[in-house]
Amino acid sequence: MKTISSTWTASSSPGKLSLRVPDNLAAGLYTIEIVTKYSAHGSKELKEARTIRFLTQLRVNN
Repeated sequence: MKTISSTWTASSSPGKLSLRVPDNLAAGLYTIEIVTKYSAHGSKELKEARTIRFLTQLRVNN
């Protein structure tokens, strides 16, 4: 699996994450994974990072 990094911007709405993907991202299906050290509710920092994988894939068209 190829990893493509993205920058993210904080959102003031709970449960919402905004991110930018590269302009030159090739067409295809992508799985979005987020690696974080915060708990599910964001109330505390965890000792170990956890990975969240979205079930719905991102589709990029030409």
